[in-house]
Amino acid sequence: MFVKINANDLRDNCADYYVNGRKIASTSSQLCKDLTRITLYENQQPRYKLIEHSRMEWILFNWAYPLSFFLPFFLNPVYDIYDGTKKVGASLERWFKPIHNFSIRNDIYSDHLHKNETFSLHKNGQQIALYIKDPCPFYSTTEQQRSYSIWYDESVPTWIIYMFCIFYDWLFFSCHPGTKKIMVYNDSHIEYTKWRPTL
Repeated sequence: MFVKINANDLRDNCADYYVNGRKIASTSSQLCKDLTRITLYENQQPRYKLIEHSRMEWILFNWAYPLSFFLPFFLNPVYDIYDGTKKVGASLERWFKPIHNFSIRNDIYSDHLHKNETFSLHKNGQQIALYIKDPCPFYSTTEQQRSYSIWYDESVPTWIIYMFCIFYDWLFFSCHPGTKKIMVYNDSHIEYTKWRPTL
């Protein structure tokens, strides 16, 4: 399957996301008062959420100087995933390494970042999606609409495909003014960028 997601930045580092003009998700800023980072909608109602795990960790990361400078080198924020009020998953990295793995309903989802702002998603070791961010200028201080072209295996729930796209957009682009690049200097799995779903 193929789908295109468009992101529209709002105020306070928030964004809304659309597929074919239909709002599918929204993100919130990095504030401590609400640790819900991503809300995905089903039938125009909020259903799935990605929530930052610990308010104490947020405070340490952002306000406990000089700890806030050193902590990101040793400790990642942890994210929990909810279907309504039921926890169905979480990020797996805890120390040192950037977040690239999530457990969702007994499956492991892993991503690989590639050159040209492309990333691939794998479920239990098998590729299930390819995300390609449409080109933007190297750096812009103006707010821009961002869009992603996504190839994905239709056996995977659509909300999972959307969530990973939105998570990386939120992480790399919507939390900062303007647009920056994801730098990948050594793409050890360039073959993943050639993937397309089987029909």
